[in-house]
Amino acid sequence: MKENIVKAKLLKGQPALGAFVNIPSPVAVEVLGILGLDFAILDAEHTSMSPETVEHLCRAAESSGIVPISRIGLNTQQEILKHLDAGSQGIQIPLVNTKAEAQQVVQAAKYPPIGGRGLAGVRAASYGLAGSLGDHVAMSNTETLVVVQAETKQGAENLDEILLVEGIDVVFMGPTDISSALGLPGQTRHPDVLALVDALGQKVRQAGKIAGTLAPQSEDYLYWLDRGFLYICASATRLLADGVKAYLQKVSK
Repeated sequence: MKENIVKAKLLKGQPALGAFVNIPSPVAVEVLGILGLDFAILDAEHTSMSPETVEHLCRAAESSGIVPISRIGLNTQQEILKHLDAGSQGIQIPLVNTKAEAQQVVQAAKYPPIGGRGLAGVRAASYGLAGSLGDHVAMSNTETLVVVQAETKQGAENLDEILLVEGIDVVFMGPTDISSALGLPGQTRHPDVLALVDALGQKVRQAGKIAGTLAPQSEDYLYWLDRGFLYICASATRLLADGVKAYLQKVSK
């Protein structure tokens, strides 16, 4: 485990820009890092990515200086453990609806005495061959970024309690699921969706934590940055699609 440059930026009040990666290709992650993004969210929720795949993507991330963060569909200790042991420098857990579920995330992500993560000479610890496991524990507990997603009516209603959980760094408001919860599926720019994301983000900031959300377009990034959101991400697939569309528009007759 090494210094988490994304966590360092966020703690200084600086924005960090990343992208969801649902293309299970080390090349895709490597290119995003070369281009200068701060982090890559390896999407093991909405894809078939396994911890083994994530391990290869983490190697690619390390080669280009981008921080790998795993979005994991299962809020279970063993699933979170595998991603962190593979080399992810953070976890992002969707659909966290209660304080108990938020505590479960921290319990899985942190080693004792903070949490209950199991310890072994794994890849994230350089296989126990470089430095002591004790140093690895201390570094991991400091540097691992913990992100929970508040994106349902229940999660919104319980946000005040979720924000009381020590060890949560970022609360990410997922606009797509929020639009669904409001009966506006896919309408992520609907005024009601924007208003709820903004209101939840202000609560997060007032609690001393980092607010995050999705910014598919550059104007979305600026919109949320102006509202105090610092953990902001696009989509690698959307960025690819936009680039191809722009190219085709210029060359089409």
